[in-house]
Amino acid sequence: LHASAHRGPSRPTNASDPHAPQQAETTTSMTRKDGESTVSAIPRPALTPKVVVRDSPGKGRGVFACVSFSPGDLVEHSPVIPLTSAELEKVSYTDLYFYTFPWADNGCAVVLGVGMLFNHDANPNVVYSFNYEEKTITYKACRQVNAGEELLVSYGENVW
Repeated sequence: LHASAHRGPSRPTNASDPHAPQQAETTTSMTRKDGESTVSAIPRPALTPKVVVRDSPGKGRGVFACVSFSPGDLVEHSPVIPLTSAELEKVSYTDLYFYTFPWADNGCAVVLGVGMLFNHDANPNVVYSFNYEEKTITYKACRQVNAGEELLVSYGENVW
């Protein structure tokens, strides 16, 4: 398959919340090997203006607040890809393993988007929760966070 995309105009997903992520309509055109073309409009969330990914001294990349967050504020909502045991076995020999979370039924899932780039701290300013039905992880502030501050989660006790 060959794919190309065209991004349409952005529109607010929640007009009453000026900090709500914007959503853009993307038209994706795919051409199959037999030459037939299919076109579909897929709503895709634009990058959230509430956080930014940039270098974190001594940690590689990290997620930083563009706005202030109060305890309980939504920071990010990231999709995941649940893995089977066989897939996890293969992934465990790659760097992708470091972007997995424990998942339902003793499984594992790869987190996508900004969610894969939160760094660890034993005293985090963000907590996360799993939604197994939606296959997502939700990140919320657990204390006051100022704009410019790195957003950090706890990976658990015996991290390394």
